[in-house]
Amino acid sequence: MPIRIKILIILLLTTIPPALFLRVNSMQSMNQLAENVESRTETILLNNISMLLLRVAEGQAHLLKREGQLINTVLSILANDASITLSSSPQSAKKSTILPMYEMESPKGMADRGGACMSSSSPKTKDNFKLLLPSLEKFADLYPELILWQRVRLLDSSQLFFPTKKAEHSEDQCLFGEPPLPAIAGETSWSPPLHDPLFKRSIFTATQNIYSKDTKIGSVTIAVPVHTLLRSPGNLSKFSPNVTSYLVDATAEGDELIIFAVRTPKDQGGRWFSSPEDNLALDKKTLSQISGDVVLGKAGLLSAIVDDESLLIAYAPLKIGGATLLITVPRIDIVNDASEETDIIRAIFSKQMDTSHLLLSGTLLLLGIVAIILSISLSKSIYKLVHAVRAVSAGDFSVRIRNVGQDEIGELGKAINEMVPTLEENVHLKSSLQLASVVQQSLLPKQAPTPASFDIAGASYYCAETGGDYYDFIACASGSASQLTMAVGDVVGHGIPAALLMATARAYLRSSANNDFTLSEVTRKTNELVVCDTYGSGQFMTLFLASLDTLKNTFTWTRAGHDAAIVYRGSESRFIEFKGIGSTALGVKYDARYTENTEQLFPEDIIVIATDGIWEARSPEGVMFGKKLMETIIRDNASLSAEKLIEKLHTSALNFTKLSSLEDDFTCLVIKFRKKS
Repeated sequence: MPIRIKILIILLLTTIPPALFLRVNSMQSMNQLAENVESRTETILLNNISMLLLRVAEGQAHLLKREGQLINTVLSILANDASITLSSSPQSAKKSTILPMYEMESPKGMADRGGACMSSSSPKTKDNFKLLLPSLEKFADLYPELILWQRVRLLDSSQLFFPTKKAEHSEDQCLFGEPPLPAIAGETSWSPPLHDPLFKRSIFTATQNIYSKDTKIGSVTIAVPVHTLLRSPGNLSKFSPNVTSYLVDATAEGDELIIFAVRTPKDQGGRWFSSPEDNLALDKKTLSQISGDVVLGKAGLLSAIVDDESLLIAYAPLKIGGATLLITVPRIDIVNDASEETDIIRAIFSKQMDTSHLLLSGTLLLLGIVAIILSISLSKSIYKLVHAVRAVSAGDFSVRIRNVGQDEIGELGKAINEMVPTLEENVHLKSSLQLASVVQQSLLPKQAPTPASFDIAGASYYCAETGGDYYDFIACASGSASQLTMAVGDVVGHGIPAALLMATARAYLRSSANNDFTLSEVTRKTNELVVCDTYGSGQFMTLFLASLDTLKNTFTWTRAGHDAAIVYRGSESRFIEFKGIGSTALGVKYDARYTENTEQLFPEDIIVIATDGIWEARSPEGVMFGKKLMETIIRDNASLSAEKLIEKLHTSALNFTKLSSLEDDFTCLVIKFRKKS
């Protein structure tokens, strides 16, 4: 059978079954992905909307508390004005007469709001009431939406009623009504939501007593429209058009909800209507939980089934009139977006499947052509091998086999190429490695800085001639004598590739540090340069870049994928980590951002910044050296110098592994804050 036919059969057998398997598996995976996306999206949406719902309820309760404080202030001013004005008013038991609003001399703007009404048997009281009108009108002008009407009522049943606006559905503009709720001296008494018969809407009333020489002579009352205090649910409307709000209270036993007012999506103008037609059909457990929280004045959030519809329910106390705001949102309105996202994913996947079907058909057509081309290429490669072997047999050791592919024939060609110059290559490689090791060692600091009150040292131990670990002490552009900048890095892997990347990153880091940048900026700019070199190679480098302020005794750092610094706080005999907020390693992504972290240092602090070559070292039994053993060694040898402490860590790791060198590079930088004498 010709070789091209053999290749074609092999390609078909090795390509078609995996392609079909991948197609079927992709369909199952994408369906599962769509379901997972829908489930996760629903969960995220429900969590976000639930917290927003609770914040809306609590926010409206907080807003009402502030506006309630404003009403309390207005009442205090009015009570004081009334006390001064009415303190000389005589109390009479004669039959009261009503002075209609059109019989009064209306101050400016009073005609627009319908005038004022008073009822009194005392001419002096009527005159004093007229003196109070400017105060009432002032607050009506200041807060036309917040105050519906104001009323002054004396113990002799004399009354002054002042509406802020004209009543829309009543010929009578006067509303004297029943006596207000009793109020404590100096405090405001708020009523539950009430139905106002004159203005046909739900209101709160706030009452404060009027005193003359410590003797109660009456009270002043302000009516506040419920819909003015309680705003619409705000941002919730963009998630659901079916937000319903209630004003509720609970019985003293906490087993039943009393609904004062309700606002449904059908209500116009945001009005609140008392006497709601329907109650919330909650189950006994949910009703008991909400009622109990209402009695205790607690806010809450839960889900419940009402009339076969799943609702999210949030509630918060209003601190006024004993009422609680309760908001409901249908769950289905929130999760609709998740279903739409799932449909979009499935549509995209279906389109991709159709495209892959066409690609598979085209691939099968190309396989025959590829088989023929490969057979011709294979024959040429075999002829090249024969020619090279004959040349070597004739004594030509300079021959090299080129362009014979990457398969077994290519491997055979490589073996022949490596056989002839093996000795020469070994000698050259040994010389190159020695030179690379000398060059890399020259890149490491010759000595550590010696600031007052600090003992600093660093060292790198490579498992081969060259490695990817790195530490450095960097002179920055700021030039501050109290600022010491240092770095510890670890390139993935070891050997020459890691050493080359280490040297490149070192140059980039020093170049960036020569500008007056912060640590985070230096790290970011270094990362951008490293990404350009490592893109697509899979190489990256972790970095711990730090700055020590020897005057303020502070330690500032950024972490690019590197492990946190181990800190032994000798003054407290405990270990902590300088972890802070880290980010991705250098060379992973171009737009990475890095955060600076700062900690205060204390005398006897020992900071150890190391690479993973020590704690990932293993004993012959496979047990890891670990950070706990490192901490024990640091604590037991805290009195050693920084240089000796690094040597102690290295020798302890070698004894633990029972090897002459560690299996990975190990770099360590130690900063000791000397104890003050």
